[in-house]
Amino acid sequence: MANSSMAFTMVHAYERMNRVYNYTLDPCGPVYITIGDGGNIEKVEVDHADDPGKCPSEGDNIPEIGGVCHMNFSSGPAKGKFCWDRQPEWSAFRESSFGHGILEVEAMKLDLQAMKLFHFSF
Repeated sequence: MANSSMAFTMVHAYERMNRVYNYTLDPCGPVYITIGDGGNIEKVEVDHADDPGKCPSEGDNIPEIGGVCHMNFSSGPAKGKFCWDRQPEWSAFRESSFGHGILEVEAMKLDLQAMKLFHFSF
């Protein structure tokens, strides 16, 4: 993500990510904003691929609900695998809950300030 300051990602739960650049934790990396979908046919994510026995296989690909995006990592704890064996370093916090988020961006003297609020619905 060269020359990016922000990236939007998606998960069916709540997840907060650390700054990453070139697959490495980097305090100067872009801010990742993870949004989700708490009320759909697939329901809230309660399992993570790094939980024992939860790594999807190629046979788990179900195209009618979006399929599974398999990755074959080339470095780090998941090198040569489709899944990590523990919560990745880039994942600062994750929880199997849903709600809605509000992102407020305000321009102030050529500087942007942003605040994200997440309201949990249990």
